[in-house]
Amino acid sequence: MGHWPKVVILLFALPLASASILRQNSTRSQSLRAQHTLSTHIPNLLVLLGQSSGPSCQCTFDDVCTCEGALKFMDCVKKACNSGECQCMEKDGTNHFLESCSAMGDECAGIGLKCTPEQATCKGADLDLHSKVKGHAVDKKAIENAADEETAPAQAQVKDPKKYVLHSKYKATVKNMHSHSHRVFAQGIIVTVVVLCVTIAMASSANALVSSCTWGIIDFVIATFLAVAWFIVVIHSLDFFQLVGLWKVAIHMAVSVVFLFASVLISWSMRNNDTTLSTFQGIFTPMVMWCNAGFVETVQKYFKDSELYIFLFLIVLAVWYGALALFFHYLISKATKKGWGDDTSDVMAGGSLAAGFVLWCHMMVTGTFHSIEGPHTNPPTLTQVALLNGLSVFFIALSLFMLPVLSRKSKQYKDANVGSNNYWKFRLCGTGLHFVGFLPRFSFILSLGHLILSHSGYTQGSIGAQLTLALVSTGVGMLMIFLCAYVPFLKRDTEIAAQLRGLLVGLGGLMVGVAWSGLLDNSINMMIKGSGYAHPFPVKLGITAFLTAFILPVYFWYLKPTIMSKGAPNFA
Repeated sequence: MGHWPKVVILLFALPLASASILRQNSTRSQSLRAQHTLSTHIPNLLVLLGQSSGPSCQCTFDDVCTCEGALKFMDCVKKACNSGECQCMEKDGTNHFLESCSAMGDECAGIGLKCTPEQATCKGADLDLHSKVKGHAVDKKAIENAADEETAPAQAQVKDPKKYVLHSKYKATVKNMHSHSHRVFAQGIIVTVVVLCVTIAMASSANALVSSCTWGIIDFVIATFLAVAWFIVVIHSLDFFQLVGLWKVAIHMAVSVVFLFASVLISWSMRNNDTTLSTFQGIFTPMVMWCNAGFVETVQKYFKDSELYIFLFLIVLAVWYGALALFFHYLISKATKKGWGDDTSDVMAGGSLAAGFVLWCHMMVTGTFHSIEGPHTNPPTLTQVALLNGLSVFFIALSLFMLPVLSRKSKQYKDANVGSNNYWKFRLCGTGLHFVGFLPRFSFILSLGHLILSHSGYTQGSIGAQLTLALVSTGVGMLMIFLCAYVPFLKRDTEIAAQLRGLLVGLGGLMVGVAWSGLLDNSINMMIKGSGYAHPFPVKLGITAFLTAFILPVYFWYLKPTIMSKGAPNFA
């Protein structure tokens, strides 16, 4: 084991070095995009008219600053506006003829170019934007609004930087963006290869705890990755079908019940094969839990303007899951047997309520509701992020304290007859165990996400930020493995030590799975922008189904049996 200290140093040095490189690249890209002018004798001005401007809707000024050159450029803009094929007038009243003329006047300030909503004038040479243009080109109301431009507040006169930029700066920015994306892609390949190599080495370790915990992390990562991917698909499907208000809540509730119902019935059909049953539950139980976590989040979104209502409805949701347990126990069990599917139901209720409680706690700290799939909207301050990470540490301490207590209570009722009072106490203890176990997991994935995605110098939606988050989360997962393998108390061959190892491995696995699934989701979002898709749901559904078709067979027939043979902790 003499090589492990070097491996540990490498694991913690790599995230920091990679994060530094990605941050510097992102910062340089931001600096270039923020630059206002370039020192050049001949300004190259590019004007784009419309969202998907073709060559006929692009005008480029690549000449010396003279009236003739400026009016030639403005004639191009005029023809584009009059063609009816280009977007010369925005819905907000922006007149691109006037704005492009003003941009030209800024770049060639000495030629005396004068601009009005319908006309560009340079030392007596007039160029009219004729009144007989297409309806979208220039309307009377917009012209009247633009006539008051000199008296309007300065902050209202903001040009769209995507349309009025120097041509040379435009090309340099595009070149830089391509270069940055290739750098991030290369870094992603390097990180993936290194992580895979280290994971394989740790899974093959002679240390039994290192090996088993690594296989446990792999199990958690795969199950969580797929579960979160389907969780995001379900969230987007509700928006795709334009469900709002209580209808959205009701449909999401129905979907979550269907997931549980399918889990119970399918697992019952596998009851005669323990290996197949354990494999199915290993991959489908996380899906049931995450779908219900999404349902809890949808309920909270409905009341997101009131911390009090969110807390009160957490209590209502706890009652709902109690009623759901009774419904499955007395009615659905007639198709199976009483007590079948209790473990899945307990994981579902405990995990989803833990997610809702964490979201409420984070809202209490930040004053804003942050969803699981989109925590970067209205990001909290750095002080608030520090408090959130402190709350996560408190949750893990609470879990380490409560798990042995609830475990002892659960043992007292373990042999109770199904349907008796002690049986329901046993179910309550089981739900409580999963509740406290999932508290630090959800809290850490949200608070660490806030720290890296919002407060490390990256732009919104940066692939580099998501890659750094995935890398840091992977480092946390590996740290959990070493804690389980080398902390004396956790190395013990006792039930309590095994439960605590399961808690830490579950924490690391969930963080890694969510981070890598978030990296995929963010990449799909960036891919969809400007691609013509009206909504991300169809694309995400197709990609998730495609990945599931490949991952599930490998997991069922090869991976899960190997994980079980290594004695790795289960999902919950």
